[in-house]
Amino acid sequence: MGAMGAATPDDPLVRGREALAAGDWDSARSCFEQARERGETAEVLDGLSRAAHFQGEQVAAIELKERAFAAFLQEDKVPEAAEAARWLAFLHGAVHGNLAAANGWMIRAERLLDGVEETVEHGRLALDRAPWTDDPAERERHAMAALAIARRFGDRDLEFSAQALLGHSYVSSGRIEEGMSLIDEAMAAVSAGEVARFDSIGEIYCRLLGACERATDVRRAEQWMGAARRFVAWGDFVPPTCRMHYGGILIAIGRWD
Repeated sequence: MGAMGAATPDDPLVRGREALAAGDWDSARSCFEQARERGETAEVLDGLSRAAHFQGEQVAAIELKERAFAAFLQEDKVPEAAEAARWLAFLHGAVHGNLAAANGWMIRAERLLDGVEETVEHGRLALDRAPWTDDPAERERHAMAALAIARRFGDRDLEFSAQALLGHSYVSSGRIEEGMSLIDEAMAAVSAGEVARFDSIGEIYCRLLGACERATDVRRAEQWMGAARRFVAWGDFVPPTCRMHYGGILIAIGRWD
């Protein structure tokens, strides 16, 4: 550590954050393990959880995220604790199909943010609330709320994720051309590197494939899969939810293996 406890470039926490941003899960985990030797903080536990998640070790990811949640609360970091709770809702629901646990963690996240001055995390919570309803109009409301917060705070990752969700909602309600245009723009942002977070990239891909399945627009999915091929790492984002979408498209275009 540098003067007054400031992080330095060779600090394992800094290197762990950089590795996560680069999608180097093995290096990220190694760095956070090194940081853990200095002290098991909430950030260390959260970083380890993220690395484990993207490595496909979901049981470890959940256990580490639960400990990170408790540590964030102990450190009085309420927005960070709410984000951990939101991730736990996602992991329990998407990975294990445990809707009771997912609902409990989602309510926990909402409760923590209730009465707190609006932050980007409020927008991410709105985004994650959308899959809980099959009503396209309600999904549209969640998307618009997330989009407004994203633009207020200048968060491009959240903005394009919300835009892709809005596009998917439009497609689901029959506004196919309008919806696909929004998704195409979000995918263009992914290709251009405007979307940095891997979870946001995964969300946008899932909205694309979900909309293409619903509209039977296999050609659009195939074209984007070719144009944004360097982001194929998203395919391991979540088994089985995203892989079901991906598998359906691969079957439709004849890529049987």
